[in-house]
Amino acid sequence: MQKNNKWISENVKCCACGGKIGSEHINIIQINKKATWSAPAGSIVSNQAGGFGALAVVCDDCIQNNKKLKFAVDWSGDEIKYPSISELDDLEPFFDMGAS
Repeated sequence: MQKNNKWISENVKCCACGGKIGSEHINIIQINKKATWSAPAGSIVSNQAGGFGALAVVCDDCIQNNKKLKFAVDWSGDEIKYPSISELDDLEPFFDMGAS
């Protein structure tokens, strides 16, 4: 189910500070951790190793102050969960930038 900016701003908390988004922007970031759920998860290009990147929603203040992320976000319908980033597996890189 697609959610609009107003729903996200009112219902999803910042994955860094835990506060309300309350920002002008909705900052959704794909992180280098594997999502163990179906949505929301990001992948513009399918990962060869399988799986999709977990997403985090972050308020403007935390973006501007480079705050460390604590949680990813997982929502289905109106149910929202915040898996700890430390408990998620790393996402295998799609390609190796150091390859010769």
